[in-house]
Amino acid sequence: MAKYDAWPTYQLPLPEKYSERQPIMAELLTEDPDSLFIRNMHWYCKLRWIVVSIFLVFGGLSYVPGLFMKLGLISKLVWPFIIAAILSVLNVIYLSYLRINNKDKQNKIIPFNLWIQIIADLICATVIVHICGSIETPVSFVYLFHIVLASIMLSRAESFAVTFMASSMYLICMQLERTGILGISSIFQNNLMPH
Repeated sequence: MAKYDAWPTYQLPLPEKYSERQPIMAELLTEDPDSLFIRNMHWYCKLRWIVVSIFLVFGGLSYVPGLFMKLGLISKLVWPFIIAAILSVLNVIYLSYLRINNKDKQNKIIPFNLWIQIIADLICATVIVHICGSIETPVSFVYLFHIVLASIMLSRAESFAVTFMASSMYLICMQLERTGILGISSIFQNNLMPH
């Protein structure tokens, strides 16, 4: 008998409204993995719309007179709008492929669609990291969002593959900057000169 088995415990009864959710939870646990995968892909696209909105707001705020100068940031940025446009177009394409192809359970284009999304997002993240400053800013932590999302939606091996791709893209970006192939850039006003 364990040391803690003799301790008194109290089971909290669940309110009636939670008992109504039990069939829903049972349905989710026995749900077809393909339909869960498709729902996760829709959720991933919804998150991308939030990211697009953040870039549009960030780009718009860069045109507010004096705001970014007070923060020490470069103002009148164009790249957030370009990234938002690219992500929007890609999102529309991804969602249209999902709508067309989600009826066929044996369709192999749906996992391919997800990998294209992941790779395109990592490329966009690498461009953003480079523009903002790969070493000078904490923007490189944006890769962690992709790694966490991959861990939620994919198998362990596939998650490691996404982690490897993200790490490789960041290291390649830093190496290209270090060798001078890519010019060092920064979102900060004082970091425009090479180190």
